[in-house]
Amino acid sequence: MRRFLRRVAVANAIALTVGLAWFPPGSVRGGAAVTVAATTSPTTSTGATPPPRPAVLPVVPPTDSTVFASRGPFSAGVMTIDVPGTSGNAPTRAEVWYPTEPVDTRQTPTETTYDLKEWLPPAQRKALGTRSAPKLTTGAVRGGRAAPGGPFPVVAFSHGFGGFRVQSAFLMTHLATWGFVVVAPDHPSRGMAALLSGKLPLTGTADVDDLRSSVLALSRSNLRSRLDLSNMAAIGHSAGANAAIRWAADEPRVQGIVAMAGGVSRPFSKVPDALRPILYLAAVNDRTIGIQSMTGAYRSSESPKRLITVKDSGHLAFSDICTIAADRGGLFMEAERLGLKVPVLLKTLGTDGCNPPNAPVTKAWPVIESSVVAELRAVFGSGTPGFGLDQGTLDTLASSGAVRATFTIG
Repeated sequence: MRRFLRRVAVANAIALTVGLAWFPPGSVRGGAAVTVAATTSPTTSTGATPPPRPAVLPVVPPTDSTVFASRGPFSAGVMTIDVPGTSGNAPTRAEVWYPTEPVDTRQTPTETTYDLKEWLPPAQRKALGTRSAPKLTTGAVRGGRAAPGGPFPVVAFSHGFGGFRVQSAFLMTHLATWGFVVVAPDHPSRGMAALLSGKLPLTGTADVDDLRSSVLALSRSNLRSRLDLSNMAAIGHSAGANAAIRWAADEPRVQGIVAMAGGVSRPFSKVPDALRPILYLAAVNDRTIGIQSMTGAYRSSESPKRLITVKDSGHLAFSDICTIAADRGGLFMEAERLGLKVPVLLKTLGTDGCNPPNAPVTKAWPVIESSVVAELRAVFGSGTPGFGLDQGTLDTLASSGAVRATFTIG
């Protein structure tokens, strides 16, 4: 799974999206009965040098392939780091999720809550005054003590258009419990504040620069001794999937890519062998990017590739925007109630997948979490090849209450 691919050309326009994700307060997911050990990825078929240090991932007996839908053996910690601007790019911040000891003996675990005021333009933040903005809560503990051992593989996540760094915290938190360190930068060029300010930038490389700079900032953080920077992966949602693939084209340490409801629209002739195994996650009812665009992207890619099509779901199944302020009509209706001006585009994006006939987005999460963990383990050469990436696993998840999904491999 670590061998390089030739050029990938996919037929998919850059998607516009926004997503805010949180890990439901008080939710309980069963922990997986696994142990932690070092596993070394093999030398690639093209003779690439194996990583200088082994990637440390939990060892899972090849019995229950749905195990990755449950929390892993770690707890999750979270911290925020500053990311300096480069080449005229604005400085930004990045959120970092990382494995912690299963029981943090230093403090009583407290879920991290974010105030959405942070992502409003200055004028709207001032207009809001002392009134409360919608909040989102994750299952990670801020400042939790990092798990001993490592080094842990690094995953870089790129949010969608109009989103922000914690938009998919449900998934990022889940990945941390399975032994991954995840870094997710804000993209000032196309984040929520930019869209609320009336800006609509659709070109340029600022988001790719943000990913590159955030990984560099992470490598200089207090987690630097726990990082396996030779084993990295790129994940993105919608427009962020485009950024993730473009970043991977110039970053040889990236071993695999996960494109959720998004992709790219042109090949990368600059680095023809730079792209790695890719997993496409598509939602059948996606009105923003369209299921046809996702299946077209998959068909245009070269092997190894996988496609998981999530049924009864829309564009925002990969985030939590549909659950935020749901009892008050949704996030953006609540924002308007607070007197904030919300662009029509943002309101349209903010309902894609939130209402019937779509299932609640939480019903899609087990499929997304299980598939992403299994894919990352596959590209890092951990455990039984392809374990958890098959139609049987998806059918078993559906029988337990998750949405139905189909699996394609090429």
